[in-house]
Amino acid sequence: MKYRTLGKTAIKVSEVGFGAWAIGGNNYGNSYGPTDDKDSLAAIEKALELGCNFYDTADVYGHGHSEELLGQALKERRRDVILATKVGGDFYHDPPRMNFNPEYLEFASEKSCERLQTDYIDLYQLHNPPAQLLKNGKIFEGLEKLKDGGRIRHYGISIHDPQEVLLSMKYGHNRPLSKSSLTCCGKRRRTSFSRQPGNGMLRSSLGSRSRMDS
Repeated sequence: MKYRTLGKTAIKVSEVGFGAWAIGGNNYGNSYGPTDDKDSLAAIEKALELGCNFYDTADVYGHGHSEELLGQALKERRRDVILATKVGGDFYHDPPRMNFNPEYLEFASEKSCERLQTDYIDLYQLHNPPAQLLKNGKIFEGLEKLKDGGRIRHYGISIHDPQEVLLSMKYGHNRPLSKSSLTCCGKRRRTSFSRQPGNGMLRSSLGSRSRMDS
């Protein structure tokens, strides 16, 4: 396994990470289909064996079940792995809603730590925040508070559209970006990594000589 530095952080992550969306299962209709926890735990163990140290999930995946499985599998190896999770899909209320209020970030991050069986999160990402919120720098104040308090080490943004990438770069204090545009990130030397099948790579400090090996 090869490793890279995650953006401008000092964190070393494996070039191949473990995307934990699917292992959350499909009980709430927000995944790829039914899963078997034994298979999921075995997959995490195999990833560890192969040198993977980067595990990316979200609290909404299986309404916490993905985080629970990662916590179960990795609790004895916490110092050896980098845990990334996401926040914003408030499934604690009925009906579920998007929620990026500072009070909710405090609450949700605590719940994620409990499920992950850790007292800190290495990379905490806003999960598909609206563009208007990105333009309002106040959205990052809650994350800064969590970082200052030691609950999270770094934060980032998980987004879809290239225009959101540009907004994130402008207002997001140069944090790591998930599932963003490689062209945008490459021109601005930012980190981009994908969370969906068919992409699956992580790049850091892209430059004009960077290339992707098939």
